[in-house]
Amino acid sequence: LLGYSEGAGIIKNLGIASGSVSGGDYVGGLCGYSYYGDIIACYNAADVSGANYVGGLCGFNAGGYIRSCYNTGNVSGNDYVGGVCGGANPGRMSACYNIGIVSSSGYAGGVCGIVMGSITACYWQYNTNGDAVLGIGKNGYSTVGTDAGTEIFAGTTLPVNDTNWVIGDGTTGQWKSLGYWYSDFAFEYPKLWWE
Repeated sequence: LLGYSEGAGIIKNLGIASGSVSGGDYVGGLCGYSYYGDIIACYNAADVSGANYVGGLCGFNAGGYIRSCYNTGNVSGNDYVGGVCGGANPGRMSACYNIGIVSSSGYAGGVCGIVMGSITACYWQYNTNGDAVLGIGKNGYSTVGTDAGTEIFAGTTLPVNDTNWVIGDGTTGQWKSLGYWYSDFAFEYPKLWWE
């Protein structure tokens, strides 16, 4: 949708319901490269593909804040591929989730491909058809990934109404519901307040 977002730009209350997005480096379902901009209460359901720094919502988050967002589309690329964001340096991310399949021949994360910022209270759905085995594919300058700040959806692992995941009307909170576990790995995933 947007190739580049800069400064005080805010992408908010926006959803991509279907389709596909493809490109080279810095590819995202909503924004390819966010430079100190915020992405709030958005979702992407389109499949996203590219080369390096590919994310379900944002290809690269440089100093911005992604919060209360989710991705359900499949995400694929060569390196630094994440379900929500391909790379974050020094960006922040909180209360986001991904249930799409993440595929990469390099670093792949269920939530983010590479992080040199902070991730808090984010969730992802593990899928054996994908390449992501951790929430974060590469943690900073190390050569390994981590699950720090992320959790895998499970029957007892769902968001709760707290300081990160807040149920509200868009002013007090960004979520309408925080998901529900039925049985036999059947989930109702969290929904945004405006859906």
